Amino acid sequence: MSEDVTVMTWNLHGENHPSRSTIQEQIDFLKEYHQDTDLFLFQAVDYTKKDESEDFSHFQQIKSHFEERDYYTTDNRDWNRQLLNLDVQPYHNINSPFRRCKITASRWPIDREPLDLRNNGNGKPRHLNYFYASFLTGPFVANVYLHNEEITDNEGLEVWNAGIIHGSGWKEEKIKALETVYSRIYLQNQQTDKKIILGGDFNAPWKETKTDEGVEIHPHSPDAKHLNKPFYGNPYRYQAENGGTKQFPFNQRWRNAESYIFDSEKSDWDMKDAYWHANDSLELNSTEDHTHVVNNGNPPNKRIDHLLADDHFNIKSCEIQNGIEVEANGFSNGKTPSDHAPVKATLEIEA
Repeated sequence: MSEDVTVMTWNLHGENHPSRSTIQEQIDFLKEYHQDTDLFLFQAVDYTKKDESEDFSHFQQIKSHFEERDYYTTDNRDWNRQLLNLDVQPYHNINSPFRRCKITASRWPIDREPLDLRNNGNGKPRHLNYFYASFLTGPFVANVYLHNEEITDNEGLEVWNAGIIHGSGWKEEKIKALETVYSRIYLQNQQTDKKIILGGDFNAPWKETKTDEGVEIHPHSPDAKHLNKPFYGNPYRYQAENGGTKQFPFNQRWRNAESYIFDSEKSDWDMKDAYWHANDSLELNSTEDHTHVVNNGNPPNKRIDHLLADDHFNIKSCEIQNGIEVEANGFSNGKTPSDHAPVKATLEIEA
């Protein structure tokens, strides 16, 4: 017997320290357009207090909204708060990324999957090891207990809430975060029967265009000074050349990291971008149907927020709630309620 799961992902622009009125606009938007949504993936939720006289913050208001609706929530506020206050290298000078956190809300019971750098699974991917990124809070993973079904190492539903750091100023860290998401979910696809939903703000790709042959994914490309520099580390360390191997240059590694997430022609995992694989979607170029405006950017309009699902799901619909040919508009070009548009998809769990 099949069942539908409706998912939305939304970057709430917490780095801008949203005001009370902005937060209320976000909550009003959720009340108007997402009463029937099952799963919510929020990024950039500000957890710092703005009014010391009251127990108030962006985080608390969003979390309270879902608790009042009898939804279950999990978050990584405690991780980010500790990392923000850490004075140990290399975290000693990291500020902005750790001043906000992620919240995942669910109609069904939910808990977060613990992080672990050790592999105690005899080769199987367990407890979220296989990390390449220093920003271990970039992918935030939760178990969702659909109708109280059992979660095991091999079965269940994992929801990945991703907030990939932007490339400007962080360079290789963005690549390593994308590589971590890809390689970890690839192992899940290959070695378990888990259902996986992945969503969030990826700060990628650069552009997506529809062609007569299908969809063309254009990843970002770092400037020319990186073209001939090698990189170090898995999972895309070597390329074949004349019967041997050589290291990919930094530029190609960056392009690979973005392409493997979004380009189904190049990746080996089972994940599909809901926007391009839905039965019902506008399927417009990312410059037309976008989730973010980059001031003075090239191109200025980008689709950097996405929902992906694996082969356990039939993707029925996907829409970007930016007011372009859709009623809902949670995006207002840098003004309230956010500088990112929400993405909503309806997924059918195939029996």
